[in-house]
Amino acid sequence: MSETLIPPASPLAHLIAIARTTKTRDDLEREAAITAARTHVDVAYPRTLAKTLAASHWSGYPALPAAGLAPSATASLHGGGWVHHTRDQLTVVAPCACGEGYVAITLTGERHLLRVLSNLEAGEGRFRHETGWPACDSRLPRGTRTARA
Repeated sequence: MSETLIPPASPLAHLIAIARTTKTRDDLEREAAITAARTHVDVAYPRTLAKTLAASHWSGYPALPAAGLAPSATASLHGGGWVHHTRDQLTVVAPCACGEGYVAITLTGERHLLRVLSNLEAGEGRFRHETGWPACDSRLPRGTRTARA
C-alpha cells in the first residue's frame, strides 16, 4: 500500500509546487546572458554567427560578484574553440598551435571575425604560436617552431 506522505492540498505541497516553478537569481542571470549574447550576435554578426549559432548552442553563466565577473554566455565552435559573450563584448577563444594554451581575441565586428576565422582555417582550427596574435601564455621549447599559415 503506497501512501503519500504529503497531502496534495497541504501548504507543504503547495510550497513544493511553487519551488518547482520558481527560477533562482542564477537561472534568471543565465537566461539573460543567453538573450544578451543572441541579441548582440544578431545585430553585430548577422551574416556569420547569427546564421550559425542557434539559441540552443549557447550556455549561460550567472555573475560571480566576488570575482568581479558579470553574467556571460558561451557557444562551442567545436574543435576546442568557443565564443564568449559578456557586457556586449564578444571574444573568440581557440587553442594555440603549440598545444599548451588558448588564445582569446576580442572581436570588433564582423570583418574582424572574418579575419580571425581565416587565421583559424589556416591553422586548422588553432591559432599560430607567434607574434602578431595575442599570446597563449605558454612557452615553446627553445628552437621549436610552429607552421606558418
